[in-house]
Amino acid sequence: MWNMDRQPLIFTPLKSPAKLVEISGKTLKRFTLFLPVGALIAIFLVAVVFMRDAVVGYEWGCRLVYLPAISRLLNLRATRIIFEFIMGPFFLLSPGVVLLNYKQLRNPRDNHIRITTLCVMVTSGILQNIFLLALTFVGEREDGNLHTIFFCIFIVSTYLYFLSQTVLLKSSDYARKNIEKAQQNLRWKRRLLAVLSILLPFVFSLFFAHFLHCVPYSYELFCLSEYATVATIFAFHVTTVDLLQFDVLLVHRNYKPHRVKM
Repeated sequence: MWNMDRQPLIFTPLKSPAKLVEISGKTLKRFTLFLPVGALIAIFLVAVVFMRDAVVGYEWGCRLVYLPAISRLLNLRATRIIFEFIMGPFFLLSPGVVLLNYKQLRNPRDNHIRITTLCVMVTSGILQNIFLLALTFVGEREDGNLHTIFFCIFIVSTYLYFLSQTVLLKSSDYARKNIEKAQQNLRWKRRLLAVLSILLPFVFSLFFAHFLHCVPYSYELFCLSEYATVATIFAFHVTTVDLLQFDVLLVHRNYKPHRVKM
């Protein structure tokens, strides 16, 4: 509106920031954990219902196999699109989870060993997400060797991420201030890390038993051990997200008060 009296107009900022959006940390954590579960259920149902011949009783390697590996489920044309669409927000949020975890486990006066371990945790956490995404683009059918390399890097980075978290939590200020919750979380981390340490040799041994020696039912056992490995990895992520304490608040601030002549 024009100021006909030619008097100065004063724009006064708000005394406090205006809250635009507020999202509770609990809601965001549940959403983050729901995404991988929802994505895997969706691609499994689509593959079994609409592409059954491609995932059950198909020729792979030296013989017919009767269970699909998760990598096969991920890399069918339709399921790949579905998985990447659902997991898009997860890949965007994951670096934030890693950085929040770093902030929580970092002590004000860390020694060189803890600083190195923190660097390993952050680096492996980022690499884990990068190569999980890479596995959805390069399937075992497109380039089996490259897919295997990506899978190995994903597994190694995941293991280092979990191991470094477990070591850091034990000696963190957070654990000293929240003894009961931290101890319970630490027990779960150790159990899951032990299970993962047992499963991984089985996964690789059964994989090579099928492709190098064509051992009967080795691929089906490989698939079952892979399912158990993915479930264990997810459970460890639950322990990681469970400790995070945060809320997301988007606010708007005005500029400093000033006079404008119209």
